[in-house]
Amino acid sequence: MFGTSSTTSNIGRLTLKSSGSSPTPAIIGYNHGYFTNGGNARAWWEYAGVNGVRIFIDPSKIEPTDDLPPWGDGVSSDATFESRKAALRADPLNTAYINWPRVRSPLT
Repeated sequence: MFGTSSTTSNIGRLTLKSSGSSPTPAIIGYNHGYFTNGGNARAWWEYAGVNGVRIFIDPSKIEPTDDLPPWGDGVSSDATFESRKAALRADPLNTAYINWPRVRSPLT
């Protein structure tokens, strides 16, 4: 039983608390690979309260050609990559960085 010790071995004491030691994760997700035709993954995800998904997909399926010329979007060094990354993180929906309507269209 939890929280007790036997007469033959004294290994310690377990104390249960009603408060947690860390917050619940904000995003609960699964790998998209669980979805199969005719399966019940969708119902399970809804039941489990899933609000995140990880999808492994070939990049050519999302962006078969460059969405915003020139190719590479001006990234040619570590410094320009870090600059572009900071700008994108500051304004992730800005279509100057990612042509979201074009990227979304094959996925909808």
